Amino acid sequence: MIALTKHMAAELAEHNVTINSIAPGPVKTEFRLAANLDAKAAESAYLTNIPMGRLGQPEYITNAAFMLASDDAAYITGHVLNVDGGFIVTGVRDGIYKFRVLHRQRHEPHAGQEDQGEAVER
Repeated sequence: MIALTKHMAAELAEHNVTINSIAPGPVKTEFRLAANLDAKAAESAYLTNIPMGRLGQPEYITNAAFMLASDDAAYITGHVLNVDGGFIVTGVRDGIYKFRVLHRQRHEPHAGQEDQGEAVER
């Protein structure tokens, strides 16, 4: 998606068309809550990796979209806007990896024993 955003921005800039995208972080929605067997544990795991200390709200994403679609963003193109409370700057890959290991350990008590040591090393 990032490459497509940048490519389209380069192609359409001469026509005064701006192309941007939004990269949302963890957002508190009914779908997210229903998708997790242990919503509290999932939220806690994410919160440890969000510097702002809270999950996003759907309106944060829509507000970003409105801003990018407004005249205030007329000179912004090819940009990926992270709306994530700082999630991306905390080493999100390590955080998600550790969450998956913990999730497996809770739901499959003997699975992932070799992963436990790996998670500590990272």
